[in-house]
Amino acid sequence: MRTPQTLDEARKYILYVSDALQAMASSHSLDRQERDIVGTYAAGLLEYARGLEKIKTRVVAKERDKTKLQVVAELESNYEKHKKIAKTAHQNLHIVKAQLKQAEKLMVEIDINEAKCRVAYYAKQNDIATHNESMTKREFEQGS
Repeated sequence: MRTPQTLDEARKYILYVSDALQAMASSHSLDRQERDIVGTYAAGLLEYARGLEKIKTRVVAKERDKTKLQVVAELESNYEKHKKIAKTAHQNLHIVKAQLKQAEKLMVEIDINEAKCRVAYYAKQNDIATHNESMTKREFEQGS
């Protein structure tokens, strides 16, 4: 059983016992001194249950923060990965464009056509990588 669930169950049982003791303290079957003692125990258990509720709240908040940190770290990792991919795609496009210029200088028709096809392919890959990078950047910024 998870810690918050355990604390919640313990709190329920303590509240049940506290209510039973409070009922005993308000009954007239006990003398005044015994009712005061039982009432004191009931009040102490009620405070103890409130303390367990506060502990549960802190534990849940810590778990939520830990989960958020993990999500943010994963989003950052994805963003960095896509950023690297986009950089590589941009470099590839730059290289292929340079090869196209070289082929145009040499005036070799087959090389020019092949280079144009490669430029179109790498331009498309660069656009996709840039789009993916911007999407993961937005997810990272929203997740932070």
